[in-house]
Amino acid sequence: MQVRGIDRTIIKWIAMITMLIDHIGYALIPNTTPVLNGVSIACNTIGRCAFPLFLFLLADGFLRTRSKPKFFIRLLVMAIVSEVPFDLVKYHNWINIRGQNVFWTLLIFFAYMWVSELLVASAKDHGLPATNKWTILLHVIAGIFGFCAGCILLTDYLGAGVVAGIFMYHFLVVAKEHPTIKNVPTQVIGYVLGIGFLALSFVNPIYALPTVLLVWNYHGKCFIKMPKWIGYAFYPAHLSVIALVLFLEGKLFPV
Repeated sequence: MQVRGIDRTIIKWIAMITMLIDHIGYALIPNTTPVLNGVSIACNTIGRCAFPLFLFLLADGFLRTRSKPKFFIRLLVMAIVSEVPFDLVKYHNWINIRGQNVFWTLLIFFAYMWVSELLVASAKDHGLPATNKWTILLHVIAGIFGFCAGCILLTDYLGAGVVAGIFMYHFLVVAKEHPTIKNVPTQVIGYVLGIGFLALSFVNPIYALPTVLLVWNYHGKCFIKMPKWIGYAFYPAHLSVIALVLFLEGKLFPV
């Protein structure tokens, strides 16, 4: 049975809640017994739904935003703000260069989309189709840069996370003129390819496949908008709360 009437707010809440469940299972549920270990694994499995949904929302939001500079700045600010809570929860240190929070991955992906849009606009200004060989080549180079940036900076999901988003973005662009391909929503094809690419590097993202139903029935509208500050602040806020719980339990010793 298909779920109908899915809008951006519903997908945002599902992404946020599944992310919260994932982080609670990772940070607060000890693997001291078979039962607790099973609960932790279940939380992690549910949490795999979050990242692909956030990528899809970012790609869709990029195509709808009225101010890309403001959007980019918000992502940059949240990436900076989230780094300490992320490091406290994951590494139990104030700052750790072994990994960066997911906002950096999203920021790199956003930069790629921005470059892509400029490349297409430049091609049209010169009377060339968006699919001319030079524009395609520059897109490939931009994608390689995005992949390398994610790997070098050790952002969450590394370069694979950036490339997964690239699949989703380009199919959303195509969906404007071709809503379906072989009776399948074009946005769904890009979403599945994104999950598939993630699964090449990380096994767990395959558990995000049930969220395909959400994307399949996404109608591109938003009946009740979520305040921007909730969507952005949720990530560093819930990590900060988890870090506080770890500290109160005596498990957190930042240096």
